[in-house]
Order: sequence, then C-alpha cells, then structure tokens
Amino acid sequence: MNSQELDAHELHGVQPVLQVDDVSAALAYYRDVLGFEVDFVAGDPPVHARVSSGDRERGYAVRLRLVDRGAVGAREGCSYDWIHVGSDLDGLFEKYRAAGVEIVSPPTDKPWGLREFRFRDPYGHLHCFVAEI
Repeated sequence: MNSQELDAHELHGVQPVLQVDDVSAALAYYRDVLGFEVDFVAGDPPVHARVSSGDRERGYAVRLRLVDRGAVGAREGCSYDWIHVGSDLDGLFEKYRAAGVEIVSPPTDKPWGLREFRFRDPYGHLHCFVAEI
C-alpha cells in the first residue's frame, strides 16, 4: 500500500494509550494532580477512560487513553496507539488483511463510541485504528 492509498482514508490524530494497573487511581491522578479533564470512563470497575487538556472544541487537546493493563492484549513492555481514521475503517482493514498484516482483532463497535481494529507490527507494537460510529 502506498501513501496515496493511505491518504484516501484520512488518518488524523494519535492518542497514546497508557496501560495502568488501576484505571480509577490513574484517573484521579491525571484529573486531581495534573489538571486533565475526564472525557469518559467505561466499565464498572473502569477498564478504559480518556482524559484531555487543552482546546477540546477544535481538536487541539492533548488526549490520553487509560486502560486496564490486563484487558488490552498488548505485550509486556510494548506500548500501543490509536490512530483515528476519517473514513472507511472497514475498507482499510480489508486492505491491511489482504496485505498480510498480523490482525489482532477485526473491526468491532466499542461501548465508548468507536469502531476499531487492531494489528501488530513486525516489532511487536500493537496499533489500534479507530473511527467514530
């Protein structure tokens, strides 16, 4: 796949995903100590949340995802990221699958309002491509 084909899917934005042992405690730290705002919390007890700081209206905010370390399937010592796709997430998934990319999970709707698929690069890094439902 060349960059022109990738541009057709309008990739925009990356959100670091921080694996934590306790999502509630991490939320409290980022909110109360660092001054981030809580965007959402999913699960009871929480297994996934997002915090942000900055201009949230125009998309210039710093956004961090907090996820339960045991719930995401990332390898120990490796981080992973979310890459937002502006259009045709499923079409991009099919292109990657056809290219022999190591798929971890197919496109799935999540309760936090995103559709996502995950793949692992040759170096062990997990990447999550997401689009709003």
